[in-house]
Amino acid sequence: MSSSSPFLSQAIAAVRPVALFALLLVAPAVFADPPLKVATVDMQKAIRTVPDGKAAKSKLESDAKTKQSRLDKSQDELKRMKDELEKQASLLKEEVKREKFKVYQQKLVELQESYVQLQNDLKAQEEKLLKPILEKLKKTIQQVSEARGFTLVIEQGSVLYVLPALDITDAVIKAYK
Repeated sequence: MSSSSPFLSQAIAAVRPVALFALLLVAPAVFADPPLKVATVDMQKAIRTVPDGKAAKSKLESDAKTKQSRLDKSQDELKRMKDELEKQASLLKEEVKREKFKVYQQKLVELQESYVQLQNDLKAQEEKLLKPILEKLKKTIQQVSEARGFTLVIEQGSVLYVLPALDITDAVIKAYK
């Protein structure tokens, strides 16, 4: 009987392919000229910190708040309609009740569609706002890396551990213009 837990075994099994891939990636570079010098960048931190990123976040939040306000009004109207329908249900003829319920359901579907559209619009707007920031960050990362002699820069979110000295995020943020 094994003394290791099933969770540990699964975790090791999950990490093994990543480690093998990293080894295959790094092994040829050990003998490369110039030698491999690796750094990492926390892209999320960089995006949140640079002035353009802050402005984009502010614009997205403002637009989301405005659009959410419109959805909230529609939702309140729908709730009033439902409450009125429930109050009048016993007084209305079956055909009128069915028709009002049908209108309510249509408005509910419209509200749900509006919500999905809002999410899609915000996602598209975020991509549009972030694209030039990401391009500029990529150029800045390249400049900082070349100046410091790094031959490979990895996004920090895909790394389990890195020495803090290899994190160039703050230097990238400072160099971003």
